[in-house]
Amino acid sequence: MLDDMAEARKGSEKAIIRARISFAFVLFGLVFTSAWLALTALSGELPVFLIGALAFSGFVAARLLASHLPLAWGNTLWLGSTNLAIFLGARVVHPAGGVATILIPMAGFPFAVFSLHRERGHIAAMIAVPVLLWVTWFVLHDGLSPLIGAQMATRFYAPMSGATAFSIIIFQVFYFAFVSKTYEAELEEATRQADQTSRAKTVLLSGISHEMRTPLSAVIGLADLIEEDAAKREDRQQALYAGRIMEAGKTLLSTIENTVQFADLAARRAPVTLSAVRVATVIEDVRQQYRTTVREDAIRLSQPDCPLE
Repeated sequence: MLDDMAEARKGSEKAIIRARISFAFVLFGLVFTSAWLALTALSGELPVFLIGALAFSGFVAARLLASHLPLAWGNTLWLGSTNLAIFLGARVVHPAGGVATILIPMAGFPFAVFSLHRERGHIAAMIAVPVLLWVTWFVLHDGLSPLIGAQMATRFYAPMSGATAFSIIIFQVFYFAFVSKTYEAELEEATRQADQTSRAKTVLLSGISHEMRTPLSAVIGLADLIEEDAAKREDRQQALYAGRIMEAGKTLLSTIENTVQFADLAARRAPVTLSAVRVATVIEDVRQQYRTTVREDAIRLSQPDCPLE
């Protein structure tokens, strides 16, 4: 339950961050499309101005409808209108203006404004749109009759296109740097919490193991006394039961000792040394430990013919 609440809280925080980033992109777009709107108004060509208005209106609509549209569809709105406006602008402005080059960095925007886990369809569509529009312009641009000639395109539109494309790239670089820093901080926090959990587990295991030693030693001691007393009275059944209790207690005590050792190793309170182990000896110890059970249950044990030294 607590894990689910923590995950929900993290998801909500990420959604808020993505919404703020999208808002920053919209403001960024409003600034540049305003400049483009002013430039197209000075051209004296109505179609050119309408194309600038299309790009500007996409960001205005996304801003005004932010509280009524899901974030993904708001981002799709301004991305789609901007890509379309750039393509139409590349058709009416001479290639010397470099308007079509803005479509290239636009293909990177979807990764910044959409969730890679939940909105992959939007990402794929919004990457494909500028790529297809650029390819279409590249195939058709030789046969187009631009409204803005080469001289005006070179003087005014080329610097504006270069500044826009460069700003888009820089904005995305800063965004991905921010995301990398955020994930780095989350990774460090997760590592710190994992270390704290591991230390707490080690302390708990060590404490429980130490607390179990005393009563278990008492059980083993009493079983030993009962076995001796039963042997004196020649009560074989009681001596057998006491022997089993003592044997089981010693096995459990050995397990507790191993747990304490592992806890000390995990807490780095004990040195680690490597030593050779004879596998045949270990197997023989296990067989001796369960020899009574094997004999009573008529279990047949076999050992493979392989070197175990």
